[in-house]
Amino acid sequence: MKTLRISMVAVALVAAVTVWAQDDKGKKAAARLPNNYGKLALSDEQKARVYKIVGQYEEQIQTIESELAMIKAKRDAACEAILTPGQRARLRELLAPPKKDEKP
Repeated sequence: MKTLRISMVAVALVAAVTVWAQDDKGKKAAARLPNNYGKLALSDEQKARVYKIVGQYEEQIQTIESELAMIKAKRDAACEAILTPGQRARLRELLAPPKKDEKP
């Protein structure tokens, strides 16, 4: 039962990542050059060509990233399934973002 619940959470996380990736698709490609390309004094034509190339690969990259997120979620669910309830609770504490009053 707990494994099913963990799997459901993992699937929900993958769905959220997929939606985020789809919402952001195209925006990233059109808004940014690859790392360090801004330092190369590219002409407007070169920038346009780079943006076009980045756009051509963006959908494929998003698909692979989504698949990778799903695989990682399944892996994490499988690992968490072998933990005791106390260990799962401690893991959630460790993975939770620090509260505003806490120092990292």
